[in-house]
Amino acid sequence: MMDVPGHIPGPERSGIRLMAFQFTGYLLSGGAAAILALAAYAAMVWADVWYVSASVLSDVVGLILVFVFNKFLVFRKKENFVPHAARYIGVQVLNSVIQVCAIYILVEYFQSDKILARVLSIGVTVPMNFLLYKYYVYI
Repeated sequence: MMDVPGHIPGPERSGIRLMAFQFTGYLLSGGAAAILALAAYAAMVWADVWYVSASVLSDVVGLILVFVFNKFLVFRKKENFVPHAARYIGVQVLNSVIQVCAIYILVEYFQSDKILARVLSIGVTVPMNFLLYKYYVYI
C-alpha cells in the first residue's frame, strides 16, 4: 500500500481498535458491577443488615463482579484463574492505597471537597487499572 501521511498500517490499527474496544468494555463492565454492588447494598440494608456490613459485603460483590467481567468478557482470558485472581487482588490493594493517598492529599493540602476528592481519586486510577489489568493481571 502507498505511504499516506497519518495512515496507520493494518496490524497497528487493529491493536488500537482492540484496545479501544477493551477500554469501552472495561468502563461498561465496571459501571455494571457498580450498579449491581449498589443494588446488593440496598437489598441488604432493606433486609436490615447493618449498613457497615452491607457496605463491606457489597464492595466484595463489586470486586468479584469486576474480576469476572474483565477476565471473561473484556479480556477474554478463560485460563489461569488463580494467577489472575492473585494479581487482581494485588492491583486492588495498590488501587486502594493510591486512592486513599490521593484523597488525603486533595483534602488536606488542596482543601478539596471530600466527595470531589473521592471522584478525582477514582479518575486517577481508572486508566491505571485498565493498563494494569491488560498488561499485568490478565497476561
